[in-house]
Amino acid sequence: MATIYYNMKFSVADVARILKTERGLIKSLAYRFSKYLSKNANPAKGISHEFTLEDMRVMAYVLMYWEDEPDMECIRMELNSNEHFKNNLINELKIGRSS
Repeated sequence: MATIYYNMKFSVADVARILKTERGLIKSLAYRFSKYLSKNANPAKGISHEFTLEDMRVMAYVLMYWEDEPDMECIRMELNSNEHFKNNLINELKIGRSS
């Protein structure tokens, strides 16, 4: 059984690499969905973003439904309903740092 380190912190670059997307999109989503993220995921200007495992779950869920014109209200309703904790694809996401 794999050990899960719940206190791991991830940078914007880490999140982008793991979720296979661009860093700019991660920063944009951190701002748009800050209500669902830890305070360090969307810090004041000049401070580096720092994401937790729970933040990664939120970001992965949002990205699953992200498109050119996303239904923001639907995504927010599902986050409010904790749907991001019920998704098996996210549960199986391989999170770790490369050496």
